[in-house]
Amino acid sequence: VFTWNSIISAHIKVEKSQEALLLYEEMKKTDVVEDKVTFLSVIKACSRPAGLRYGMYAHDRIVRIGLNFDVMIANSIVDMYAKCQSIDEARRVFDCLKERTVVSWSSMIKGHAQHGQGFLALDLFEKMRESSITPDKVLLSCILVACSTIEAIRYGRIVHHVLIEWDNACDTMIGSNLIDMYIKCGTIIDAQKVFNGVLHHDVALWGTLISGYAGYGDVDRAFLCLKHMKQEGLEPDEVIITSIVTACSQNGLLKEGHEYFNLMESFGDSDNARNVEHYNGMVDLLTRSGSLEEASCLLRTMPISPDLVGWRCLLAGCRLYGNVVLAKHCFDELVLLDPSDSSAYILMIDVYTKAEMWEDVKRLNHLRMKTQLDNESPIEVQSMM
Repeated sequence: VFTWNSIISAHIKVEKSQEALLLYEEMKKTDVVEDKVTFLSVIKACSRPAGLRYGMYAHDRIVRIGLNFDVMIANSIVDMYAKCQSIDEARRVFDCLKERTVVSWSSMIKGHAQHGQGFLALDLFEKMRESSITPDKVLLSCILVACSTIEAIRYGRIVHHVLIEWDNACDTMIGSNLIDMYIKCGTIIDAQKVFNGVLHHDVALWGTLISGYAGYGDVDRAFLCLKHMKQEGLEPDEVIITSIVTACSQNGLLKEGHEYFNLMESFGDSDNARNVEHYNGMVDLLTRSGSLEEASCLLRTMPISPDLVGWRCLLAGCRLYGNVVLAKHCFDELVLLDPSDSSAYILMIDVYTKAEMWEDVKRLNHLRMKTQLDNESPIEVQSMM
């Protein structure tokens, strides 16, 4: 069993989970009986959405052998279900645990937090505190994520206070979580204070703060952070550039937006460095500035296929500036991508209405209703009648 465990574990360490499970199947054909270490490896190999069915099989086998009461095995099963996005099953196993360690609580709280169930994560955190379990840094990071999703700043401040007592508030990873939590809870000043207290700033930490200022529309402070970041010898990555371009778009800073969009060429292959979100941000900036033809040219010549967001953004700009011809082209592109996209019809009807093209308004309204009915199920259509 030691030999089998070693080779299965080795495959998992190099992220070859499928091969590890195939080896486990080979092992079962021999006279070797699985032990605790075997199942810990198998459960870890199943800890991904595609591994749910095999994970359930492994769980059933663990119960049959009687290892489900082992706390390490149980913790692994909870973590496996959470990572397989089967959060209800993870909670069912967790609630049946007779013994819970900080790892048990962390796995379940992290599962709730990562699946947008912030209130359930904080409720579990309260129960954990009542059970006199001392949280570790990993668990507190999970709580900060939960606080961010539901803007629960009171709990966030409690975690921050605990971290200060542990002298962990200046840790780069924790600092990034704290900054993100304060930003999403609407207190950018507290986020800046946390940033100032972190001893070592990396690109990710700067990115969190810059994204915060950009999201609040404070482009001046975003630019100032970028300047200080460069003074520390760090260069912005694609995430930071996206935040800056978005901020420029929201504030109509066409020149600056062009400058930072072009800066992506310094990341090597600019076609690969720029993704569809970067192009959409630039299209939004151009349309807000009235440069509709330039935005259209960017969408038509970009090395990756434009998505609904880009064409919809340009169509909204055409509505604002009354460009009927270009609006019709945007509408045609949107319908090709998604014939049932109701927003495309609404925007184009607004364009025709603004231009007082009443026959086209009537025609498009009829087409929109027909498309909507075609996409309804027979039962839904009958109920509408």
